Amino acid sequence: MTMRKFIGGKYEGTRLEIMPSKAATHLPDGTPINTGTTNGELNATQQAHEAGTIDVHEPQVFKILNDNDKVLNKFVGPSIAQEWKLLMQGKRPYYRRELER
Repeated sequence: MTMRKFIGGKYEGTRLEIMPSKAATHLPDGTPINTGTTNGELNATQQAHEAGTIDVHEPQVFKILNDNDKVLNKFVGPSIAQEWKLLMQGKRPYYRRELER
């Protein structure tokens, strides 16, 4: 048993007793929780990250040359891991545009 205190809000300072419990094995709707993956379940990017050939925590950078005015547009976005998280949340990743000459 662990004792904690609320650190803010209307219950600030109130003690909270946390009872130990076993780990959940199913979601509230009855779906079993998958606790591990094997290489067969990982996509190519995840396998490359586990092998150490790419860093999914490095920001993504794309460069596109505009043929009309010969300006190199540099787009900097979230890391692959951040993009996966945003997509799972139903959000759209944002890429910032930077000019290079």
